[in-house]
Amino acid sequence: MQTKDKLEKFKLDEYDKLILNELQLGLPLCENPFEIIAHKLNMDEDYLIEKLNNLKKEGLIRRFGGIFDSNKVGIKSSLMALKVDKKIDDKEFAHIIDILNSYPQITHNYIRDHEYQIWFTLMAKDDKDFIRLIKEIKRRTLCDKLLKLEAIKKHKTKVYLKL
Repeated sequence: MQTKDKLEKFKLDEYDKLILNELQLGLPLCENPFEIIAHKLNMDEDYLIEKLNNLKKEGLIRRFGGIFDSNKVGIKSSLMALKVDKKIDDKEFAHIIDILNSYPQITHNYIRDHEYQIWFTLMAKDDKDFIRLIKEIKRRTLCDKLLKLEAIKKHKTKVYLKL
């Protein structure tokens, strides 16, 4: 199920929005970051963690983790663009999205109004693993048009989506 469908099925309450807005700002670097966040939001730490687990279970949070410079830690990373045959129906398109979402090496993906409709970031431990993943993704999605879009210059922007 695509995220848009999940959002329509699962309504975020005010606490969900409060938690997600706060977590976009980052986690404190300490032994109990959720305790600090919960205190800041005037809620119990167990309640905060329960809410996050529910959002993950519903598929509204797919991945929760730190952001780091992959090149500095020796990980290969690149923006990818996948071209899907326009003749497929919505169910088949959603299946391709589900395949991509199954990879922990894909940090995020999104649909674009472009010849290459699905764009995502792929990470691998080395060049050999990167090539293996590309071949596997092509095989599993039945899409052979997959572009690797190498960064020429990196720009770091901060994205905050107020809910």
